[in-house]
Amino acid sequence: MTSNSERNVDIVVEVYGSPSPDIAAGVCLFAAGWFFWSLLYDWHELSHPYKYISAYYYYLIVVPLKFFSNVWQFSSNLTSSRNLNFVFGAIAVSLYGMACLPFLMGVFFWILKKLKIQKFWAIVFFGPALISLLWFLGGIFG
Repeated sequence: MTSNSERNVDIVVEVYGSPSPDIAAGVCLFAAGWFFWSLLYDWHELSHPYKYISAYYYYLIVVPLKFFSNVWQFSSNLTSSRNLNFVFGAIAVSLYGMACLPFLMGVFFWILKKLKIQKFWAIVFFGPALISLLWFLGGIFG
């Protein structure tokens, strides 16, 4: 018979209620995205070079997405029936989302292909954000 001091006992303590690192990272990314999204609408008020970088993303991302509201407003006021207008609006927004946005992405990649930089699409898309980050960090630590 073995005594209590001779037994190896592994005790695993689980803390319930603490968020996993994936959830915490997701919340941080969401908050940062929300902050930068709000800056895109005021791109013309930012200082140099953030103004130009924000304008790049504003016209690349926000303007095509803002057109959803234009499509909805036009297509949901076609008749005097509220329910039918809702159906028309939902169909129009769905068609815009399934047809026009992939078309705009295709145009973006077509332009990159014509410029012979298609394989560097990530640099073209994320490069201005990286430049902005480096400029910001240079201002803090420089």
